[in-house]
Amino acid sequence: MPLGPLALALVLAQSPCPREGDGGDRLLNVQKNRTEAPAALETLDVPALLALPRRYEVPRWRDRWPRSFAAQVASEERRGVALEGYLLAAKQSGPESCNCHARDRRDFHIWIGARPATDYLDAKLARADAVIVEMTPSVRDLHPGWRLRLLERLAHDRAKVRVEGLLMYDPEHPGELGKTRGTLWEVHPVTGFSVWSGGRWVPL
Repeated sequence: MPLGPLALALVLAQSPCPREGDGGDRLLNVQKNRTEAPAALETLDVPALLALPRRYEVPRWRDRWPRSFAAQVASEERRGVALEGYLLAAKQSGPESCNCHARDRRDFHIWIGARPATDYLDAKLARADAVIVEMTPSVRDLHPGWRLRLLERLAHDRAKVRVEGLLMYDPEHPGELGKTRGTLWEVHPVTGFSVWSGGRWVPL
């Protein structure tokens, strides 16, 4: 559900960086820095998200996109999804323009696969067909339990997870397709995260 006034005030207080960031693709940064949780969720698995419409030859910058593609992406980016899959790996991203290059406020970059990895090497190779989801600093301010070490442990344990959030198309990484990601579509930002345990979803 949408953030209440007090929660939103907390987010803004913790985030002096404007939503458009401090450079780069400012239209993309605005999408990355959304904080509102979707009002409704559509449950998807990894293959369904990988099958979303794609057009990789479009320009890198959003303000240069053809109107038809921009409209198509805008429609998809209003969708709230609950992605179910297996946590393959997690890391902290480097400083980015969306976070005003702050060293202490960086995204958590998480790979979700269609199946559990058998070992570290398998998890690394499985990223080629994985979906990227990102926990942003502004949303993590509302979820103190979202810690990188815990995510890394869950990846080691091959945990089944449910990732809630908004779809986002990230045109910055076409060179990573088939190597460290299966699509340019992401769940970004993540607004809810649960682990399958004891026959039920347990929020992180």
